Amino acid sequence: IVFFCIPILTCLVVLLPCDLLIKRLFTSFFYQSTYSQRATLYEYCTSKFLKFNYKYLDPKTLGAAFNGRSLSKWFLYYRCYRQGFAKLNDSEFKYSEEEGIKGIWITSPCRCANDTDFDLVLFYVHGGGFIQSSPWFYVEFLNVVLVCLQEQGFKNPAIFIVDYQQGNFNDDLRYLSEAWQYVQLKASKAHLVLSGDGSGGLLALALLFHIASPYNFIPIPVIGLQKPSALVLISPWTKMYYEEKSYPGTSEDFINYEVMNKLSKEYIGEEQFIQLREQIEQLKKDDLEKESCDTDDIFDPIIDHYRNPGYCESLDIWQEAFPRYGAYITCGDEEYLRDEITDLAERMSVVGKTKFDPRSNQIHCWPVLTFYTERIEELREDGIEYICGIISRMLLWNTDTFFEQGALVPVKIEYS
Repeated sequence: IVFFCIPILTCLVVLLPCDLLIKRLFTSFFYQSTYSQRATLYEYCTSKFLKFNYKYLDPKTLGAAFNGRSLSKWFLYYRCYRQGFAKLNDSEFKYSEEEGIKGIWITSPCRCANDTDFDLVLFYVHGGGFIQSSPWFYVEFLNVVLVCLQEQGFKNPAIFIVDYQQGNFNDDLRYLSEAWQYVQLKASKAHLVLSGDGSGGLLALALLFHIASPYNFIPIPVIGLQKPSALVLISPWTKMYYEEKSYPGTSEDFINYEVMNKLSKEYIGEEQFIQLREQIEQLKKDDLEKESCDTDDIFDPIIDHYRNPGYCESLDIWQEAFPRYGAYITCGDEEYLRDEITDLAERMSVVGKTKFDPRSNQIHCWPVLTFYTERIEELREDGIEYICGIISRMLLWNTDTFFEQGALVPVKIEYS
């Protein structure tokens, strides 16, 4: 207990109050960052605690325990009880281990006689630095997403949060591939939307590449994997090694190159991490030569683009993997990964319809963060409503249930 409490108390009693006093209370409002000016006190403290958590707590012991399954479930039940289970509508969430695939289904069983007759399934790959967090943390957030999708015109949408975390990249990608096949067979008539946040966004991109061209290090699926109808990414990681000088981010964000490198090293192993670092350093030395090459020849095969989609500059690969109807990518304009997420969105926009939404005065994974920290409902659900509005406009015209008598039409969404 002492081993667990001392680092947590140090963050709560020493580091967080000092940061709050110096950067928030004793600093003039006009000299604070725009994020600090906009954020509520609760949101600011939450982002700072996350920063200390990722920086100082060991990701496989204290960090994993603090962000793990048990605390996430208690956090969910506490918030549901406190809010009187508001916003749950007719939906329900259930942990499933059907066909060996673990995950949480969020559905509205009263909407159809056949509880698997979905018109849309959002396949969600949660973030948390690959080895932390739990799908239970996202249930409340994604439950509101489900309700909002219903309001936008989908008759019977569903969400599946896959519980992957097998411990390494190859096993996780294999598991995600099997989970995608399971959802594909279970909801054969539905639009499948691939989505993820943070490190889950990187794994979602890896799965996108794998669906188009199977990864060499995992078995080829017996049944062909269906390309997603759409892709939705929230502040996706784009690689597993980051350099300090190349990424001048804001100090208000709770992730930086040190945090991401530490988590990536724990995830893929020190040997592969060092090898990747050497490959990237060699790639930088060859940049001058690559500038004279044609666009399609820039891709360097030594960099594994499944693990590092940010280094995939081959338009042929992106064209083959791109979703059927389009992609939506959002990030905070003050987050550490803003520049590389911008590069990713620009590259994808060359091969298909890509909506890029860098939100002002926000940081990493802003729709999730604001949902749990904002006090005003309109601000808390602003990101959710915008994401669902984009999905409805991409897919509804190609959804059979939209043309049934009495079907809802997309409601107005405002960019705030």
